[in-house]
Amino acid sequence: MQLPEALRARAPKPGELPAILALVVRSDIDLLGEPDTDADDIRAQWAAPGFDLARDALLITGEDDAPVAYAFASSGGTIGDVVVDPGARGRGLGTALLSWVVARAGEQARTAGKGPVQLKLEASERLPAAAHLLARAGFTPTRVTLLMETRLDTPVPAPVWPDGVRTREFGRDGDDRAVYQLVQDAFADVEGWTPRGFDEWSVFTFGRETFDPELMFLAIDDAGTLAGAAMCFKFEGEGFVQYLAVARPWRRRGLGEALLRHALGTMAARGMPRATLYVDADNTTGATRLYERAGMTPAHRWDRWERQVG
Repeated sequence: MQLPEALRARAPKPGELPAILALVVRSDIDLLGEPDTDADDIRAQWAAPGFDLARDALLITGEDDAPVAYAFASSGGTIGDVVVDPGARGRGLGTALLSWVVARAGEQARTAGKGPVQLKLEASERLPAAAHLLARAGFTPTRVTLLMETRLDTPVPAPVWPDGVRTREFGRDGDDRAVYQLVQDAFADVEGWTPRGFDEWSVFTFGRETFDPELMFLAIDDAGTLAGAAMCFKFEGEGFVQYLAVARPWRRRGLGEALLRHALGTMAARGMPRATLYVDADNTTGATRLYERAGMTPAHRWDRWERQVG
């Protein structure tokens, strides 16, 4: 790997998580004006089944050994990311790390015996250089993800529940598996959705230090079956809707909107000033329209780029 003088590439060490988080947050603030990553995000990535920090992540450091760029490849070569400190951009670090991600993802795909897979990376609309870099590396844009937000400093309309459902808190035996299966089934309709096994998925949800069962809202039908769920977190004082999923028999009956309003109302009652979520802009289930009806508006755009590896 060709790097500017005084920079070197090496595997991260577990104790460097805070320094790597600080690097990623600097990038977040440069692009979004606020942090969009917390320690749980990185910790969960490192704890994902099969992830080897010594082989699946790469760190570029400066003269003081402080991180200036970071990358990883995971999930059998299907997911990757490259982050460069805003003050170090334009020095070829993104090009070097992207080449490494493509090579490492290909190795992961071959090791997993999956054959060629689609490697997916995200690029912010506010960083055109990233789009140019990805295009030069053979990636093509495939999807658009929107960050949507709403203020919670005005009353949230009460939910209107469809007949035949009731709500209860998360926490019974089997709830984790039931919610996992509901999310996998619901998002299978979204083009470009990457399914994950239960162990990997649960690390990114139930395994977070910020996991709060009181922000997990379940809708149960008269037969006792899970009809829908809203899974939310509190980050940096604001609410975040991680998943809003409705079982197929309950779609287009108002359950999704009721769950969302119930979640937003709970966040407001707990003093959260704002709520955000991510949505595929071309979601065929009508999710974007649902969020707009609830008063949410787009705040940022991320483009997904894909390339075959392996």
